[in-house]
Amino acid sequence: MADKRNSIRMSDAEAWAFIGECRNLQFATLNKDGSPHQTTLWFAIDDEAIFFDSYVKAQKAVNVLRDPRVSLLFEKGIEYGELRGVAVSGKAELVKDSAQSVALKTTLGMRYDPDTPEAAHREAGKKTEGKRVVFRVVPEKMISWDHRKM
Repeated sequence: MADKRNSIRMSDAEAWAFIGECRNLQFATLNKDGSPHQTTLWFAIDDEAIFFDSYVKAQKAVNVLRDPRVSLLFEKGIEYGELRGVAVSGKAELVKDSAQSVALKTTLGMRYDPDTPEAAHREAGKKTEGKRVVFRVVPEKMISWDHRKM
């Protein structure tokens, strides 16, 4: 079984390329009572870190500020032989620098709405300061699979 797992594992470069292809991220945090809280997010990549923004009062943000341990899942495929994915565990860190937060919000805006001018995304990012926050996750562990390699 271990050989089969190794045969379908993605290289680090393949895993990061795959993450970059994905549109959505399944994101899990821990509620105060220890139960999982899972949601779907938009995200972007910056220097082998994954970042996203959230309303500061959203449950995911509240959870991360209390306990930064998170799990992320990126996946694609319909049929078993097409399944691909990367599971990431790590800690989410609040981006405290205002200029960096706005820059990352701008990057997110451009990724999902490339037809809107960058300056408009930057202004929108500035207007949401205090309401929306940016988190960065640097993977501590990555597990990947690509059933197309079987």
